[in-house]
Amino acid sequence: MPSRCQGAFPWWPIMSKSNADPSVLEVLQREVGELRSSMDQSRRRAHQLRRQNRVLVELSRSEEIARGDLAAAFRQITEAAAVTLEIERVGIWLFDEKRASIHCHDLYECSRDVHTDGLEVRAAEYPRYFRALEEDRTLAAHDAQSDPRTSEFAEAYLEPHGITSMMDAPVMKGHRLVGVICHEHVGPRRRWTLEDQAFAGSMTDFVAIAMQARERAEAESRVMEREARLTEAQRVAHIGSFEWDLQAESCVWSDELYHIFGFAPGGFTPGFEPMLERVLPADREELRRCIDAVLADGERLDVDYRIELPDGGLRYVRCHGKLERDTRGRPQRLIGTTQDVTERMRAQLLQEGRTAVLEQLAHGEALDDVLRTLVHSVEKVNPRMLCSVLLLNSDRTLRLGTAPSLPDFYNQAIDGLDIGPGTGSCGTAAATGKRVIVDDIATHPYWSGYRDLADAADLRACWSEPIRSSEGDVLGTFAIYYREPRTPDAADLEIISTSAPLAGVAIERIRARRRQTLLMRELDHRVKNNLTTVLSIAEQTVASAETLEEFTPIFRERVRSLAVAHELLARTSWDGAELRDLADHIVGPYGADRFQLTGEDVVLPASVAPALSMVIQELAANALKYGALSVPAGHVTIDWTAVPVAGAPERGRQLKVHWTEGDGPPVAPPKRRGFGTELIEHMISYQLHGESMLAFDEAGVRCTLVIPLETAPARGTENSGDQPP
Repeated sequence: MPSRCQGAFPWWPIMSKSNADPSVLEVLQREVGELRSSMDQSRRRAHQLRRQNRVLVELSRSEEIARGDLAAAFRQITEAAAVTLEIERVGIWLFDEKRASIHCHDLYECSRDVHTDGLEVRAAEYPRYFRALEEDRTLAAHDAQSDPRTSEFAEAYLEPHGITSMMDAPVMKGHRLVGVICHEHVGPRRRWTLEDQAFAGSMTDFVAIAMQARERAEAESRVMEREARLTEAQRVAHIGSFEWDLQAESCVWSDELYHIFGFAPGGFTPGFEPMLERVLPADREELRRCIDAVLADGERLDVDYRIELPDGGLRYVRCHGKLERDTRGRPQRLIGTTQDVTERMRAQLLQEGRTAVLEQLAHGEALDDVLRTLVHSVEKVNPRMLCSVLLLNSDRTLRLGTAPSLPDFYNQAIDGLDIGPGTGSCGTAAATGKRVIVDDIATHPYWSGYRDLADAADLRACWSEPIRSSEGDVLGTFAIYYREPRTPDAADLEIISTSAPLAGVAIERIRARRRQTLLMRELDHRVKNNLTTVLSIAEQTVASAETLEEFTPIFRERVRSLAVAHELLARTSWDGAELRDLADHIVGPYGADRFQLTGEDVVLPASVAPALSMVIQELAANALKYGALSVPAGHVTIDWTAVPVAGAPERGRQLKVHWTEGDGPPVAPPKRRGFGTELIEHMISYQLHGESMLAFDEAGVRCTLVIPLETAPARGTENSGDQPP
């Protein structure tokens, strides 16, 4: 068997010898390693997302969080964050009443499995850090000891504990910052990803939920213990009470119930029908059915519904009531409470939407489906919102990502919109990279060119947030429309500011997955082409060489020329190689001082560089053996220029390369065509669709090459597919 292989492939033993040039294999191994690294990273990120989702689901079922047992809840949260994010220290810090300092309520050290508390940080001692907490939504310090927001802690806190990176996520109660979850990484500096920051934001929701549950439990206890403090307890817990006298057809509301419905006490005539008019139309029939059922044969009322406020806002309420009957069994009085659960429901719905998006990304679903899920989750929070995601193209236009609730004619009209200041809300946001709030489309100058279109679609307000990549580049816009003029409140701004980064994560993740697929396809193609080329070189070199000693240097230099091109292309991720660099590397072993390289800066496409490098190598080898480089005084001039294609400038540019030998021995045309001549013609005409003209003048060899640069890709190459949007 070994003898058959040796006879069929006489070049194979040479490739195995220690003196064989490994450059090609090294380049290929490096490219394969980079691809494997990218695939491993994608798998790790998908695994991390699944872990994060499982942790969030487990915490959502925590009884300690639900009942507001802060000590137990905080321990669960800090441990879960440290283990899931694989960091050493996680602490929950809350502001004091005067906001002059923050106090650590639980600090978990993972390696020691220890919880501590009681640390205090004062604003007067660390002013930059406290200012950053108020200004930045999430404080992600990749290098905590040099980041100006956290560097104040370096000497007293970071260095003694070996902390290199910090990520502080804000804990919000309502729309007020009440504390942070501080993630402290020990070891080499860590770059906090958008997924890390999104997970940290989700964990702060559980802190807020536990704190709210604690407050609700305390408020309910006060209500039961002290009737005299009912009004205050209702205000704290956002619970209003009512008493509906069914026989007298009169109704009494507490002050807090007026506030829940958006009125000053006494500013609204309470009653069933007037109240029903404030209920969202989609919920009215269900509310009426529940009340009718209680009046018919029931005793208790438990129902959730949504109400529209006088200013156009939306609230979620939960109603509990008890029916009292007279001595004849007739309904007499319905008493109960109505609680504002808007913040809890909004947080729950947004978290459900966030989880659904992350699960779709982990499962590899299409971008359209992921963005549609994101938009639907936001519109579920407030059905009056109409959301859209537009994606920014490389030509600086916006194309439709998804907008399921907007009219088709409107979506078609804005698909392909040029961005720029004054081009609507989204075009302006994409161009400036800043949030754009248009509370009245009919009067705002940004919409002067699109007012009729918006009017036809019945759109009156549009707020647009830029979607950014992890590097800060604008990827598109996330927009919220209303059918009436409207200025966003704090809750609206929170929704749009958290939804846009999640859309950015989805877009980046799916584009990365597409690029990975393209890279795998391209790598497969390159490996096949390169192996075919090396095999052809070996076969032709064997055919023209009479001995192994003659074969080895020729084959080595031919493969080296191919390796040089691959090395230069790998430096630019195969975006192209400079012609001057390519020529320098090829002719260097032949004596750089014997070559004169003249020409403008030209970047060779990946399809051109390998073939041209082999042609230059062949010309140099021939000059060393027979031509100008075979005598000490001989020299070679290589000059080039890139010009439009003659008579057809629409076909792009073409490269003209002139090889001229001088002061060498007299040259005569060869008696037979060798492999070098055939290789030059094959590479230039067949591979690159160009022309080669070789002249054996007595003064020296001259060769002229004409190669297309923008058109006519090499034969045998495959289309790598559409670029990801």
